[in-house]
Amino acid sequence: MILVIGESNDVTCNIVSEYLYYLGANFKRVNGEDFTILESFHLGNQKKTQLTTGNERIPQDIRIVWHRRGTPRLMPLELRNSAYNVYGYLKKEEESILKSLEERFKTETKYIGSYFDEIENYKIQYLEIAMKAGLQIPETLITSSKKTLKKFLEQEVHVICKDIRYPIHLYEGKKVWSSGGTFKLTTQILNEMQDYFFPSLFQKMIFKEYEIRIFFFLDELFSMAIFSQADEKTRIDYRNYNVKKPNRNVPFQLPAEMDRKIRNFIKISKLTSGSIDLIVSPEQEYYFLEHNPQGQMDW
Repeated sequence: MILVIGESNDVTCNIVSEYLYYLGANFKRVNGEDFTILESFHLGNQKKTQLTTGNERIPQDIRIVWHRRGTPRLMPLELRNSAYNVYGYLKKEEESILKSLEERFKTETKYIGSYFDEIENYKIQYLEIAMKAGLQIPETLITSSKKTLKKFLEQEVHVICKDIRYPIHLYEGKKVWSSGGTFKLTTQILNEMQDYFFPSLFQKMIFKEYEIRIFFFLDELFSMAIFSQADEKTRIDYRNYNVKKPNRNVPFQLPAEMDRKIRNFIKISKLTSGSIDLIVSPEQEYYFLEHNPQGQMDW
């Protein structure tokens, strides 16, 4: 049996589920929005795990798990919306259980993807691994010193700033404050900064010919080029999507040497699935930017 873990609005998950249904595959799908009952997670001599979702037990004869997006939710809705503000505490407890469940499934099944690779997605670590794999990265600085940052800006001239782990999502009543993704550091911004600030990630800005997103599934690589440079809105970060006039995306064949290095990165990082972002300079140099374990590929 195949267990598919996803989200109800994930396009990729929906398409794959349609194919599995059409092919008559024995599969069960669990969406992160649904409440999943943990009937038993037995330790000791009787090693037994039983989950129920949508009043239907998940069979125990699972051979393959594809963890595409999100993760099962073990917390009842009334506790998530509790007036006593216990959600933050219970969320940490829930994640501890989910981590252990994922590890158990990994020992008992062929487990593709991971929720915890996503939430523990440390960009600094992946940049280090990329260099070990032979990939080139932009010159990168993590600092909390305005003086150090000023020297870096003088040295590199063109510098960008991005989040170290997560984009910003701050909630104030019904308002949500979100970060604008990657942005260019200017002298004006630098002058307005305090002498010391929270450690932040800065990189030399690499001028792009185009960008590449590589989705990989086990040992299969699927690459596409993203022509983001003709649009001012997407020039620095294609994730600042232009919905009215989307970037042109085309299939792309990686050069053999880059293909080898990407596979080396996947091997060192022990990943089974995800999306890797590269940029190609006008001089045709390839730069690794980041890896997203549950990254999208279906747009």
